[in-house]
Amino acid sequence: MKVTYKQVLEASKPLLELTKIGMPIKTSLEVARLSSRVDSEIEIYKRTMQGLLAKHELNPRQAQKEGWLNFSMQDEGENEEESEKLKRQKLETFLGELNELLNTIIPDFDIDRITVPESALLALAKSENDEAQPHSLKSISAFIEVV
Repeated sequence: MKVTYKQVLEASKPLLELTKIGMPIKTSLEVARLSSRVDSEIEIYKRTMQGLLAKHELNPRQAQKEGWLNFSMQDEGENEEESEKLKRQKLETFLGELNELLNTIIPDFDIDRITVPESALLALAKSENDEAQPHSLKSISAFIEVV
């Protein structure tokens, strides 16, 4: 199965929630293994993201709070317009590399789709208001089949 970092990031939380739902033992073990594999890939993603942030001189904490837009660049006597132009160029380069990272296919992600009972997915899809949450289901659809 070809899986990207974007798919892994989107599936992480719903998979974690799925591990909390009662299912047959074999299915529960398969979901737990998949969740562990997803977690290990997210750690690789985080390390790579830290490298991108450092490369583009982004302050990780402020950038995260402000949507990855706050550059912590040293003022080298440039006028404000040149400084803003440089920030925009760096941001465009960073966002391009981030997009490339998110769309990278994870090598050797050798996990077959898991067969999950419909009742487990219904439990996952419910919110506090008992309304279906299709985003949760969509984000894990590459990893599961319903019986």
